[in-house]
Amino acid sequence: MDSNETGRILIACLLLGLLSCSGSKDDQQTFRIDGTGHDICEVQLPKAWTAKVIQPHAQVLPVLEASAADSSALTLKMTFFPINPEKVLTSDELKELARKGCAEYVEGSAEKNVDLVSLESKTGEGYYANFTDPSAANPVPAGQYARISSGVFRTSQTSVLFTIYFNTPGIELQKKALESVGRIRKVESK
Repeated sequence: MDSNETGRILIACLLLGLLSCSGSKDDQQTFRIDGTGHDICEVQLPKAWTAKVIQPHAQVLPVLEASAADSSALTLKMTFFPINPEKVLTSDELKELARKGCAEYVEGSAEKNVDLVSLESKTGEGYYANFTDPSAANPVPAGQYARISSGVFRTSQTSVLFTIYFNTPGIELQKKALESVGRIRKVESK
């Protein structure tokens, strides 16, 4: 194989890689969250979802609320808050924060405990737990959810408390919501 042929193969591979990456970006919408802390974060959600950032004024922590195209299948709420740069949370402290945040769901759940799951991420670290409401009617009435995933995610100087409300038809959507949380990244420091 000569150098020209090697060059053509490399260019073809690069073009194929660019084409395969471009499709996923088109399926996403991006939100920039300018919180009360040190970082500006970027969140990518599926394009078919509706979403809005709620922050009445700069002293209020920003909340991103998102719903799947069928809002009865899934709703995601994320609250962004700054981390004191002098006190970086250890993994154990982050897990404890997740446990405390999930405690409100334990009593009414089928699980009766907080079983933390590590959130897959290349941009930070996070933990969450899943809960099921055993008393939920089938079908679940509009505006109510039979399942909840709740946890905390940290990237740079920002932590995100998140809760995913979903129903059985929304399990695949729940995975997309967890992927969106796990891809939150810092794009700028203040």
